[in-house]
Amino acid sequence: MREAHLVNCFEHLKSSDQPCSLFMKKTALVAASACYIVMTASSNAAVIAKYIDGSDYSDTSTPVVNGFVSQLGVTPGDMTVSGLNGGNGGPVRSAFGISYPSVSGGAGANWYTFNMQFTPVSPVSSSNYFTFTLTGNGAQAFDLTQISFDWLAANSTTTADTYNFGYQIFIETDKTAGSFISAHPAVTELTTLNATSYNLLPSQTVNMSGIAEFQGINSATIRIALADSTSTGTDVSLGGVAQAFSNITVEGVASIPEPSTYAVAGGLIALAAGMVVRRRRKN
Repeated sequence: MREAHLVNCFEHLKSSDQPCSLFMKKTALVAASACYIVMTASSNAAVIAKYIDGSDYSDTSTPVVNGFVSQLGVTPGDMTVSGLNGGNGGPVRSAFGISYPSVSGGAGANWYTFNMQFTPVSPVSSSNYFTFTLTGNGAQAFDLTQISFDWLAANSTTTADTYNFGYQIFIETDKTAGSFISAHPAVTELTTLNATSYNLLPSQTVNMSGIAEFQGINSATIRIALADSTSTGTDVSLGGVAQAFSNITVEGVASIPEPSTYAVAGGLIALAAGMVVRRRRKN
């Protein structure tokens, strides 16, 4: 919204037929440009971590996708697992008794896969999760804005049934004093799986831009905790039923523009001031 106002200002200044000198228009444009640079530097979302694009990665310590370059000075760590069972050949796998579909926009059909877990039935931050840590460079604080991923459920058994798949994201930052804070209410998705089949569940996006503890931070540990239950609430472990994830993506923005951004903006403001001084000397 702020950028739109500035763009409109530029256009107005260039086209205005008001009794204002060309010199004043140029000076105003230079000053407005400085403001625009600072504001856009702190409002443009950037991808700071991305995992599971369909390629066959390490299971025990899964890195970000091949060729990914994080932004905002953030270094994403490898993704690991606690309390979840990826089964034989998992969790990074292209089949779960049945072949998986290709990952959207990705390089293959490998998804991050876990057997159904029923302890606990509701997600908690202390167990049954996969996790990774984002570490800033110390000079540039960042805000977490959203996490998104694609999601599917798979049934390799010969029996159809209805299942309730669920997850909840918990995050610890340098502002939370060692505690994990929920980023959103628990999400559940009820789906009926035919025998030896999979269902693509709705793609998920969790918005975190309004949570103060996730803004102006230098590090964050993200846990995506899972929970599942059958339609009858049976508390059993189903080795032939799983949920899987791909395109796990974290976005953020710079909390405060980098020093180089201020340097450019400051230079433009100094230029505008110099223009005014020179103008006055001429007069």
